[in-house]
Amino acid sequence: MSILCIVTGASRGLGRSIATALAGTFPSLHFVLVARDAAQLAETERQVKAIQPQASTRHVVADLGVADQLESLVAQIVAQTDMSRFERALLINNVGSVGDLSSTVAGYSDAAAIQQFITLNMTSVILLTSAFLKLVQGKPATIVNISSLMAVQAFPQWGLYCMSKAGRDLLHSVVAKEEKLVKTLNYAPGPLDTEMQHVVRTTIGDASQRSYFSEMHDKNTLVDPNVSAGKLVRLLEQNTFESGAHLDFYDI
Repeated sequence: MSILCIVTGASRGLGRSIATALAGTFPSLHFVLVARDAAQLAETERQVKAIQPQASTRHVVADLGVADQLESLVAQIVAQTDMSRFERALLINNVGSVGDLSSTVAGYSDAAAIQQFITLNMTSVILLTSAFLKLVQGKPATIVNISSLMAVQAFPQWGLYCMSKAGRDLLHSVVAKEEKLVKTLNYAPGPLDTEMQHVVRTTIGDASQRSYFSEMHDKNTLVDPNVSAGKLVRLLEQNTFESGAHLDFYDI
């Protein structure tokens, strides 16, 4: 079965782990790998090819947080794709950032910074999801939104992040209601041992959370992104989840 796989945020961390896990599970893949870092994207391609030499790959170097370039960048991601070549399609909406964790909501005052966060974490996902749905019309497809516990539970200092994750969850749940041939999954991967987690530990303004995440790191209890990606890919392989569901790493 030939499958188109678009993975955003594919240059490192969970995005790279998902790409390599997919390559080790599904044959006949064509990857479109998207991220800002060209060198790291090339490394992801190398790892994918090492696992599945027959996989074809295309990478798109794109900063999805730049509003005035967003429409053209999304067009580049879905360009040159002839869906008649593929039996199925998969979109992994992994791109995202934690934003400024030093401030509570009362301290939000920089409209440009807020808008840039929304562009990367929400607007780019909306536009790419829409473009993907147009691309795959008439073909079975799956869209995975990389979600979080914070999509369903509020935490101090995480105002923008919680808002964006909750909004993304609902967007993908709406798609599940609208599209008969498209399944969606909101997957919360757990607290991952990645560069993003380092940012959390070193910048979050809430002392109790800083201590909590630092202790997890010191005790090696953060989640290995390869392990979390493996769980996600098994879910996709089994394909028994309810479309639009929110599933957490610890509940699977």
